[in-house]
Amino acid sequence: MAETGEYAVLTRSVAQHFAGIEGVLASRTLVRSGKDQWVSVAGKGEIDPDVAMPVLQNFDADGGGSIQPVKEGPAAWLASYFTGGAGVDLCLLFLLADLPPDKLETLLASLEAKAGWLLVAALKDHSSKRDSIALSLDIGSKLLIEAARAKSRAALADQWIARLEKALKPDVMAVTWVRADSPKLAAVSGGNLVDRQSGSRAALEKLAEQAIDARSVQLYRQGEVIPPQVADAMASLDAKSAMILPIYLGDTCQAVVPVFWSDTLSEMPNLDAADIIAQILGEALTIYRRARPSIFRRLGNWAAGLFRAIFGKRAARLKLILLAIAILTAIAVYVPTPSRPAFEALIEARDRSIVSAPFDGFLVEAPLELGDRADIGDTLIALEDTDFKLEIARAEAEVNRISSEMQTARARRETAQVRALEAQMQQVVVQRDLLSYQLDQTLITAQAEQIVVGGDAWRRIGARVRLGDPLIELARPGSIAVRAFIDETWVLDISEGATASVLLAAFPDQPIPVQLDRITTEVQMRDGVNSFPTWFTFDALPEFGVLVGMRGIVRVETGPSNYLREYTRGPVLWAKSLIWRWQ
Repeated sequence: MAETGEYAVLTRSVAQHFAGIEGVLASRTLVRSGKDQWVSVAGKGEIDPDVAMPVLQNFDADGGGSIQPVKEGPAAWLASYFTGGAGVDLCLLFLLADLPPDKLETLLASLEAKAGWLLVAALKDHSSKRDSIALSLDIGSKLLIEAARAKSRAALADQWIARLEKALKPDVMAVTWVRADSPKLAAVSGGNLVDRQSGSRAALEKLAEQAIDARSVQLYRQGEVIPPQVADAMASLDAKSAMILPIYLGDTCQAVVPVFWSDTLSEMPNLDAADIIAQILGEALTIYRRARPSIFRRLGNWAAGLFRAIFGKRAARLKLILLAIAILTAIAVYVPTPSRPAFEALIEARDRSIVSAPFDGFLVEAPLELGDRADIGDTLIALEDTDFKLEIARAEAEVNRISSEMQTARARRETAQVRALEAQMQQVVVQRDLLSYQLDQTLITAQAEQIVVGGDAWRRIGARVRLGDPLIELARPGSIAVRAFIDETWVLDISEGATASVLLAAFPDQPIPVQLDRITTEVQMRDGVNSFPTWFTFDALPEFGVLVGMRGIVRVETGPSNYLREYTRGPVLWAKSLIWRWQ
């Protein structure tokens, strides 16, 4: 059972109606509103809680009165009386002396007759409390709406005074702002105390200091025990009652609002209503500060909001994702990585020579295949030479015959015959020399160190070939190079002499170092992109067999870079070209 001072009318009624009744050892008047806890309003003496609680637990508003003997202690009676009204329950407990039955009955009748007046007083207090709270809420709704519109603290103080004067109708009220526990008068109804020093102003500021120390809402009426600072302020303003509202934000007092009435009949809000008004004024001050923060507070609010947004619990999964993205972006920006664009590559011979059939005939020998190396003097191609040897023999026999006949004709001095035979001789010799030359062409040998890079002579052995048919394709070992096709967007970023490495599909685990030799101007369209054929030379041909026609990928060293630049290069170039097009 809690005690309260909110039921002023009921307290006065209890003191008026139950004063000086003989036979009452102790009494307790308890009241509750709705389902709230029972509160003790007034009483005298002590009633054992273990005796009172069962009575309260069995409360019945229509139960009337009851009496029961007290089992422990001196002989006595515990009388209870239950009653209730709109929203209020009232319980009267009396500890009565051990009286004779006739006197006890007279005493109970007297107590019950007075209980009705107490219910009326409780209902009046409850109605006053309800009206005060409703009034406080009505004041608050307007104060909270207007707070954001105040241009300064002075304007906010004027708003408070205007609203509270209209609702509470005090004779004087003031607003004092508090900084570092030092109150300073900011506004007074009428305004005549703000701009000049006076005893009333000093009394109001001292009253505010007392309210800061009290740390709670205070209500005072003339005739009660009043602190000196409050009494001085009331005397200087000729006030008979006062309500003092300290306004707190957190644990710090930001303002004190004293309200005074000069008429003893004026009704002040009760303690609950006054507390609600103080809280509403605190909310109004908070709204004003949010709407009109200082530059330092704005910076602080921004920093605090940023901190909460980053490290708060709201949207934790999204924040983790954003944090991961930020970390990956930082790594992509600050972690260096070499720039090594990759392009399609092909092994080719830069200078080639083709061995063709020197005449019509049959191919009898072709010992070299693709990739074979030929040294000087090695046989490349051999054609059938039997017919040429026979024809040469016949031509030799014909030369000998004509030579013999020429000698005979000279001996006979047959000049015309000699001339005819000389013409035949010349014709046969030319034919013989041609056959000898063709015989020499039946065997073709390597004139330098070469590699077979094309042709299919080894597949045509025994077949007839025609004059000019290509049989085998050769290249010098030093002319084997890598031909890559560089995207035009990389041409300016790659300079001659750049180092690179080629990875062939046939040898995926053995990169081969190469060096950029030349970027040609022969543009080719590959996969919808302009590409420039480029030659890369080997530092030294690898020991494993690299054949012309092998395909792979060449990676070119273009200098230091970072991951972000590498992975956003394409979109950035696309965006730049799009912007240029729009311009």
